[in-house]
Amino acid sequence: MVNIKTTYSGNDLFKFEKFNFGLYWNFPEGNIDCDKTLENYKQMMEKKKDEINAKIKQFGIKIISFKIYSPKAYNFSDDSIDAEIELFDNKLYIEGITKNQIEIQKLLDKNKSYDGYMATTVSSINDEINNIKENKSPDIIILYVLINYTIKHDELFDCVVFEEV
Repeated sequence: MVNIKTTYSGNDLFKFEKFNFGLYWNFPEGNIDCDKTLENYKQMMEKKKDEINAKIKQFGIKIISFKIYSPKAYNFSDDSIDAEIELFDNKLYIEGITKNQIEIQKLLDKNKSYDGYMATTVSSINDEINNIKENKSPDIIILYVLINYTIKHDELFDCVVFEEV
């Protein structure tokens, strides 16, 4: 078995219920200092990394590091806290997706290709199992389900830094 390390966009990987990272955050409370907020959030996630890894190791995955990503142009992407994830146990990963197949398949079905939209994710759990057996990187939607159904991001809003307008 080969360990697979891949970096994933935090905007796609973590469930942020209160807000989405991005240059033009807009809150009723005022404007957000994006740089300070991103740095605060990255520091919080680094502190919680061991706790997160203790919960997600049951799926054969672990978070190696977090990186702040800010695009040069905001036409196509937003700021994010990206996570480098390692798949260290194929068997545990496959067992995890099999146990959570209903939730995973619901999201995969919502993301299928249609009318010119080309999905970049797998279309079924069987496709993911075959990819993992071929030592390909785990699918973002499947990781999203495994991580977000396991951990909560309650402290996220505490990291936001507002600018005075």
